[in-house]
Amino acid sequence: MRAYRSPRPSLWPRAGAPASAVKIGLALLALIFAANCVLSVYHTGVEFKWWQGPTACTGSAMSGPANVTDLLAAIDKVKVVRCDEVSLRIFGLSLANWDVLICAALSGLAARAALKRA
Repeated sequence: MRAYRSPRPSLWPRAGAPASAVKIGLALLALIFAANCVLSVYHTGVEFKWWQGPTACTGSAMSGPANVTDLLAAIDKVKVVRCDEVSLRIFGLSLANWDVLICAALSGLAARAALKRA
């Protein structure tokens, strides 16, 4: 008697989605990860001071204080986070550096899966 051997699992899900729709979705996902990778490279460049970043990285818009005293009090309470300084490093890399690596890998995997034949 022969043992039952299941067929090799396919890349495409068996939920009834056409392969072309899955390929388009994977290609779109690859583009999204690639765009995020570009933004992370920009942020990495700002951190390494290769180029200048935005002049006002973070801050909340004020609705308009009633007088100068209120304005000065509001300015004293605002803590601006600088985008050209690394706030956290993990194994020597900033979070922007990690984002470059991870998004590049995920973009490549999604592109590879989108180009693979069913």
